[in-house]
Amino acid sequence: MRHVTLALVMVFCALSATPGITQEEAGFDVEKISERVILVTDRAEGTEQLAIASEKGIVVFDTHWSNIPAGKFRAAIAEALGRDDFVYTINHVYRLDYFGGNETYKDTTIIAHEYFREVLNKELVGAQLKEVIEMWRWKEGLSRERLLKHEPGSDKGKNERSWMNKCKRQADDLEQGFTLYPPTVYYKDRMTLDLGDVTLKLIYFGKMGLNGITVFHMPEERLVILTSFVMHDQHLAPWIPKQYIELDVPRWIAVLEELLSEETGTEKVVCDMGVWTRERALRRLFYTKKLWEEVTALAAEGLELDEVQERLSLERGFAFVKEMETYKKHGDKWVRPQHINHVKGFYQQHRRPEPEAVKE
Repeated sequence: MRHVTLALVMVFCALSATPGITQEEAGFDVEKISERVILVTDRAEGTEQLAIASEKGIVVFDTHWSNIPAGKFRAAIAEALGRDDFVYTINHVYRLDYFGGNETYKDTTIIAHEYFREVLNKELVGAQLKEVIEMWRWKEGLSRERLLKHEPGSDKGKNERSWMNKCKRQADDLEQGFTLYPPTVYYKDRMTLDLGDVTLKLIYFGKMGLNGITVFHMPEERLVILTSFVMHDQHLAPWIPKQYIELDVPRWIAVLEELLSEETGTEKVVCDMGVWTRERALRRLFYTKKLWEEVTALAAEGLELDEVQERLSLERGFAFVKEMETYKKHGDKWVRPQHINHVKGFYQQHRRPEPEAVKE
């Protein structure tokens, strides 16, 4: 893939003046994902944004956590493509630090799943914003504690400090630059955008704690775009919240099977803001599908959770997990608790209480 270093004087100066960011770190990198799709990365933050350069205009995915980073990325994308005809902005997930900069793209058509319309009110968003800010402050504190354990000047120490600074900046920016600017168009199940020379298909992925998740298919580019909540380098299956709330696992599987089928001709899968092969994504789908089928069968037999966990442990029914990239890269201490969490989350779907009958 082609990588381009992007030097924007205005953005460079703003970043260079930020504590903890060196001149070498300031600026943006541009990676060409396909003929029309680029990935722009803030070198200092490690944050990214996808953009499509289509015949009808530029399409961007998400707007970060506030108008501060959104403005920097918009300028970087326009500079990289040599044009500024932004036409569509897509909010792919209902999480405040993913659409806090929508106002920066108020001149475009902003699209999201209809779930956004149901929950976008000032009172609810205000409470959620406080929670998200507290989450980033908490992550900053954890990182600060870990930093003390690293040798000064070591690579691990530098990476930890960079993460700590990022957490702090995200919390600061949310406090200073978040605005509630709602989408202008909503879709329910599917939506297709005709961009002139390319087609972008939007598909609702299903409930998973972060409702409103959209995944994408670009047939002409042989490309599928998945959020990191669906597939991530560090996770075996789609993200499950600790509350084990309602999960549309059968829908997850059906959507992924469709997008990764041979009929689609998919060659590349963008997830976790990296590019995977179709085969690598299929291995994650295999894990998710097998786990769901096994848990469903054992729950139907009436087995309790501890029995199901034993049957589907990494030493028995799911020993193949130890051959997956995630396990080899991140190890048992990271993957085993995650597998246990997935088993529990899937099992809970078969033990959800029936809704109470309405009393006359």
